[in-house]
Amino acid sequence: MVISFCGSNYSPIAAVVPGCGHALMAERFDAQVTAKLATQKRIWAQVVSHKILQQAETLQLVGRDSPQLLRYARTVKAGDASNNEAHAARVYWGKLFGDAFRRDQDLPGINGALNYGYAVVRSAVMRSLTACGLHVSLGVFHRSKSNPGRLADDMMEPYRPVVDRHVYEAVAAAPACFDAGLESHHKRALAELLNQDFKGGAVSSPLYQHIDRYCRSLANVYLGVGRSLESPFNQGHFVSERL
Repeated sequence: MVISFCGSNYSPIAAVVPGCGHALMAERFDAQVTAKLATQKRIWAQVVSHKILQQAETLQLVGRDSPQLLRYARTVKAGDASNNEAHAARVYWGKLFGDAFRRDQDLPGINGALNYGYAVVRSAVMRSLTACGLHVSLGVFHRSKSNPGRLADDMMEPYRPVVDRHVYEAVAAAPACFDAGLESHHKRALAELLNQDFKGGAVSSPLYQHIDRYCRSLANVYLGVGRSLESPFNQGHFVSERL
């Protein structure tokens, strides 16, 4: 279990993480520390590609297709050297919430709702990483010296669009729903996303199980058991249907 604490903008400011989550945790820490730069760059490229594919699928699900995002997803270089993640983000946010929207975690309203949802997903990723025996502070891309959850911030990226779609649907149903901040029912709904079933190939399972599998695939890459991360929902795109 991971307990996260959020600030006034609903972004996480602290977390309580289990000290031991796997019998071979020390061995896996060593594998993380000694991973080659090429491996780290390959991991990050896959994470970015998965994230952009899911952003594209999210737009498709809300009726706002963007072939440009698919092109970005398919042309991510090692380490995302061409910064496709940022290029895709500029297209994505404008299409999802309109050209006037600016993604800024210090702003209220939609941004606050996104912050809270991301905090929920981040906590689940931290729990899964710890259960896999990985150290959450040893990041792949995120390098801030003040961030103790850098690997969680890396691995949660492909799951952000799950939150984005939920917030989009809430705003579409009631445009002013987050203007006064988050009510308790908003927080419950965002937290419940972890238990919601999503399709993955021919089966469906709760979001937290998809996250577990994704993090296990990362551990396998570090251990040399595999070279690639498992697609977040066991397929090349985001879920084709949310149950």
